[in-house]
Amino acid sequence: MKNLFFFLMFKVNGIFLFAQSSIIQTFEYTDSLFKVGQIHYLELHFGFDHCGLLNDSVTNKTLYELGSFLKNHPNIVISIDCHTDSRGVDTLNLKLSEKRSIEIYRVLNQKFGLDTTQIKTNGFGEKMPIVPDSYINQLNWTKEDQELLHRLNRRIIARIITIRK
Repeated sequence: MKNLFFFLMFKVNGIFLFAQSSIIQTFEYTDSLFKVGQIHYLELHFGFDHCGLLNDSVTNKTLYELGSFLKNHPNIVISIDCHTDSRGVDTLNLKLSEKRSIEIYRVLNQKFGLDTTQIKTNGFGEKMPIVPDSYINQLNWTKEDQELLHRLNRRIIARIITIRK
């Protein structure tokens, strides 16, 4: 099993910012030791205010690796957790993140014919930001810098929630 130390570090206005640290287990497992709670960040892209995956995401290596992993490990149940940034109306962001999670579920099932009970979907909207708006708004960030900070909050996570016997 590969363990990667993951953190988000970026430079804004000459300041280095650290947004999050965690251990991520990749989907390239060489043994059968899995743990509930293991996570993997998915680099998938959606159009602005849309739930359909952009073409680069449908053919994305990460999506293929996740689908292959689930096909080869039918005892693993994951949750696809989608988050948005805080721009827009909270209720619409929540619905959008739920629809995006369902879209990933649909694409994975369509491409890999997975057991429909193997993937759960969650949309959290803007409820769990990595970078709070209070931080984004407290300094004189450029528009580019603000976009980078908001981008950290727009994320998709695949999380192992159950290992069936």
